[in-house]
Amino acid sequence: MAYALTVKTLAEKWGCSMSFVYSEIDKGRLTVMRLGPKLIRIRPDDVEAYEAAALVTADIFPEPLATPHTIAGNERVLQCLKDMRTTARLLRAVRGTTPSPT
Repeated sequence: MAYALTVKTLAEKWGCSMSFVYSEIDKGRLTVMRLGPKLIRIRPDDVEAYEAAALVTADIFPEPLATPHTIAGNERVLQCLKDMRTTARLLRAVRGTTPSPT
């Protein structure tokens, strides 16, 4: 039989903060055993159930994340940033300040 975990041990296992684990407990998403007013333990079965519910499957994202539409959008954003840098350089030149190298 596997032993129940402490909040600290579970936080270390998940690579998160203890406050995140407490938050999930408070929200009712993670079932715990209360052995006293301050003594909390989490059964491995409950951890597995939480992890299974938290898994994101490919069905949620059926389309690839980098579609031609998003790539074209990203290119437009990059062009706008370049235009903004050019505009900033021109304004600095008009005001008589030296442009910073980029």
